[in-house]
Amino acid sequence: MPLIERPVDLRAGNNQIAVELRGKPGASLTVEILRTAPLDTTPPTITATPNPPPNANGWNNTAVTVTFTCADAGSGIAICPAAVVVSGEGANQVISGTATAGNTAEASVTLNIDKTAPIVTASQSPDANARGWNNGPVVVTFAATDALSGVEPGTLSAPVTLSGDGANQSVPRQARDLAGNVGSVTRAGINIDQARPIITVALSPDPGPGGFAAVPVTAHFSCSDALSGVLTCPFDQVVGQEGSNLTATGTVTDFAGNNADVTSAPFGVDLTPPTITLSVPPANANSWYNAGTKSHSDVTALRGEHWRQLTL
Repeated sequence: MPLIERPVDLRAGNNQIAVELRGKPGASLTVEILRTAPLDTTPPTITATPNPPPNANGWNNTAVTVTFTCADAGSGIAICPAAVVVSGEGANQVISGTATAGNTAEASVTLNIDKTAPIVTASQSPDANARGWNNGPVVVTFAATDALSGVEPGTLSAPVTLSGDGANQSVPRQARDLAGNVGSVTRAGINIDQARPIITVALSPDPGPGGFAAVPVTAHFSCSDALSGVLTCPFDQVVGQEGSNLTATGTVTDFAGNNADVTSAPFGVDLTPPTITLSVPPANANSWYNAGTKSHSDVTALRGEHWRQLTL
């Protein structure tokens, strides 16, 4: 009996095949149905899922695990990619995987990873003086930079004005980048003293207002400052020249640069002693004196002429 082959096209699903053969009585007959694998022309499906997912700005600030999910309704999945952990920083990193099921399919996800906090800086205006003090309000201004995702708008503080007196004042502020990293800065050591120091003067000897001293007058200055402290206070002044309406003046300066002046009440210095004269008439025949005149005076341009005459 010759070999007879008849190919039959089968549809997807269940098929029935009927075979009718006729031969001589007593002859043997073998029927064999061979099924070839169906042709799978539909590619598998594959999806890539990042975990954790990116934030609203499309960024992650930690390592990301990309998991692939594969499916095929026909011949089944032969190869599905394993999960991939992405820990390196960078923008637009494309992670892809290929599923194989006779056909292939590819899926990819784009990752943006930034783990580095932005750099925040602060500056003050005006700068402190050489002794570290300001004697007026100080404005602190902030700036932030981020080399990868960039600084998120609206997260950086506006300038802050410090107008109150005080030592070692500080202003802390933060900024956030698009990946959610937070950078911070504190501008510390701001010293503000806007109050003038205090200075007083005392005269020794004290002639009193408008009075005169017969010796040089020493002016002693006392200085104080409650916050930044006294930088300079005048040394004692000795007024030794003669004159009227004399004054002693001094200036105190604190470490913040504030100044204050003081002037003493007017006084005079008269160092010239008065003169005394004695007039005696000649003695009489008996060698007796019966009268005498003593005069003393202080004739200067300082206090005018003061004199007195006594008859002895």
